[in-house]
Amino acid sequence: METNKIAKAVVQIPKVLYTEYHESVSFRDLILNSTYCGSSERVSVEMLANALSEHPENVENWLAWSDNKRTDSGWFFRRQLAGGFEVGYFPHTEDRPSLRYAETDIFLACAKFIKYEIDDVCSG
Repeated sequence: METNKIAKAVVQIPKVLYTEYHESVSFRDLILNSTYCGSSERVSVEMLANALSEHPENVENWLAWSDNKRTDSGWFFRRQLAGGFEVGYFPHTEDRPSLRYAETDIFLACAKFIKYEIDDVCSG
């Protein structure tokens, strides 16, 4: 599959998970079905950000996905009380620093989270 199509499929994963396949397909299955794992080096954060900008509602789906994760470690994406967004790893480690983004960088922040999150799934 062409990389821009992969990026567009990936940014919709939480929407698909919550609306269409809630119980029959896992998050991991949707990532594997997108063919992202075989093309991860060619699907850039910028491609993901562009795909998000075409369908901005997907940002809220990724915020919800991050907020609803029930795990003792992993990537997170959240709004900051003072404005903007944070992408980080819990628990914090030196090799996985938290990144802060301005409100105007919403697509970049979300794309960075997506890249980290699904790259971990592909490598695990």
